[in-house]
Amino acid sequence: ARVAKIRLSSGDTHNHGQSVSIVEFTDGTRVVYKPHSLSLDVAMSTIACLLRQAGLDIRTPLVLPRNGYGWVEFIRREPTSDLSTLRTFYRAEGRLLAVLYALNANDMHSENLVACGGIPVAVDLETLVQPRPRLDAAATHVDLGSAIRWLMTDSVLTVGLLPYRMVHQHAHETRSLEMGAMFMPREQQSLVDLPFVRMDDDGVPYIARARTVVDYGVSSPSEDESALPMADVLDAFLAGFREAYRIVLGVNRGVLLDAFEGTEIRFIWRATMVY
Repeated sequence: ARVAKIRLSSGDTHNHGQSVSIVEFTDGTRVVYKPHSLSLDVAMSTIACLLRQAGLDIRTPLVLPRNGYGWVEFIRREPTSDLSTLRTFYRAEGRLLAVLYALNANDMHSENLVACGGIPVAVDLETLVQPRPRLDAAATHVDLGSAIRWLMTDSVLTVGLLPYRMVHQHAHETRSLEMGAMFMPREQQSLVDLPFVRMDDDGVPYIARARTVVDYGVSSPSEDESALPMADVLDAFLAGFREAYRIVLGVNRGVLLDAFEGTEIRFIWRATMVY
């Protein structure tokens, strides 16, 4: 097969303006080019193999690492309306959350997880094994906001998979955006004004900024989120989380840590929209 098209800038820009690209071939096959080390992707594949031997199956994308860049399997969203498959998905999503939490992951929001039939797949793994801030033990006073942030960063909420809302104050307007991978609305207004090209009355192009409709629905397993009763969703999700967490606790911690030796992570100092 030959290259048919290349979609540049298919994600947020990081590290001096670099972003991923998607290459599509004439036979319909797609691969993802990532302009950074894939050491964490390789480590996660190793972890998945270890967990599979312990009885826990976590799917990870295939990777082809190179020096400072690499190629990753393109995971295509495959929504389903089958109730049995949806139960399988949410149980697997609970398992995935347990593993990501155990690995100190964050930023696993709706853009970084793809619903592939009955399997949730994390497709952006550069924010595993993140350092977590701690309260200053010598501090005599800690404000409520700092205490709440510390509690959140030490819980499953910090992974980013569970529902959460980002709030942004824009001039005199308060804007919000649902970002968690679970129960993500298909279409929402962007949190910030995005640039796009317009033409003036004389036909001269210029850059304008405005809120646009964004679709972060790749993490949704169904076009109808109400297809499966919420009680069934929670039962499957919690069962999967408990099952996976027990298995992870039984795996040798040193073996898990060895998989990440020498890896390169991306530390998220501030939200992408800030810069």
